[in-house]
Amino acid sequence: MKKELMSPEHLEKMLEEPLLVYPAEHHINDNRLSTLDRTLALYSLVLYEHECGEGGAFAARAAEHLASATTAGQAPSFDATCHWNYAVLSASIALARQTPTVWSLISSELAEKLDFAMELFAYLESFATSDENIYRTGPGLKGNYHKGWNPNFRLANAPVMLYAAHYFGLGDMTLGAKRVNDMLHGFDEGKYDEVIARLDAYGWHRAKATWTTPARVHEDGTSGTDARHVLLYGGETYSLDYTHTRVMKDGGNGAGVTCGGKDYAYHEHTLTEADKIIEDLLTYNYSGGEVRSDHHHDVDHDGVEERIAWIVDESHSPYEGQLGMMLEFASGNRSSTTYCAHDFVLTTVLISAAIALGIHDVRKNEELWSMITVGNEDFLYKNERGYQCYATGSYGISAKSHSEENEDPPYFAMKSLWRTFLK
Repeated sequence: MKKELMSPEHLEKMLEEPLLVYPAEHHINDNRLSTLDRTLALYSLVLYEHECGEGGAFAARAAEHLASATTAGQAPSFDATCHWNYAVLSASIALARQTPTVWSLISSELAEKLDFAMELFAYLESFATSDENIYRTGPGLKGNYHKGWNPNFRLANAPVMLYAAHYFGLGDMTLGAKRVNDMLHGFDEGKYDEVIARLDAYGWHRAKATWTTPARVHEDGTSGTDARHVLLYGGETYSLDYTHTRVMKDGGNGAGVTCGGKDYAYHEHTLTEADKIIEDLLTYNYSGGEVRSDHHHDVDHDGVEERIAWIVDESHSPYEGQLGMMLEFASGNRSSTTYCAHDFVLTTVLISAAIALGIHDVRKNEELWSMITVGNEDFLYKNERGYQCYATGSYGISAKSHSEENEDPPYFAMKSLWRTFLK
């Protein structure tokens, strides 16, 4: 019996999304916003094929997306920051490998590129998320990254390691964990040179630019590290700030890609403890406490908390008082449906991919699942009613879900996936 993944209308819209292409020019948001929708479309198609295995137009379009995203001049830059679509892309590749109707359409040349992409993801996210590394930067030495920051940073990066282990283990997480750790431990000068040569051969010029960023000089005149050195050996580094114009002297410290010879761990959980990593990420995202319909914060630092965010029509969330509100509704001076929307699509992908791949079914943790259900439905209510947000020092009205004309179709596909396949 065919499973219902999402509404047929939303699935058809995913078929119509343009092919996944990464912009030729780097911008802080190029991997965050402009490619997220297309990656969610790819994920929806692959997940549908994995669950239903029909072949035809959905499988063919998924294969076309994967080919497009690995074509010369169109591949990702593989640099660590809040690139929301990286987790979605790596989940899609892992699912595609376990989906015969899709993988049968993947040529040997494309399969080699996908292998290499997942290898790069493993190196990148080891550097970005391992317990042995505490950086405010990544390959490319650009700022606006820290693995301990808000949920949208964590959800964008840490799950990639799980998908890499599943991919290289051909579905066996224990085998995959060993293969990924062996890969990380073997990241030496010879392997680095091989990576750069393959980037050249594939025409992945943005990634090459990222991974070969030359040394710059600190503001005090001392020499800075370059991407090659910090990837291979770790140590102190510098980065550019959010605008990519000002050098920050403290870019963090760590052991580099190899984790100093230790196996990869995230919050002391290894890759064979995928369930704990997943529940760690989800618990943090839904750690905003009891649901509230507005948010107060002392923005002016005068000792008085102002009301800075609320549901526009002054209604109350049906989940008010229940535990599980998304953290980014109550993260200091941030209370924003925009950020929660990113977390919503990332958690929906994480939960559904982990279930489909057999990594972990969080629904079996009744307490956490209750929090997730409360948090998602509270978010959807606020988003649909309209929410006066406050984030990055300014106010703004949410316009995510007032109508489908006000938001890109992939957001609504994830909403349908949540309420159809998961909830």
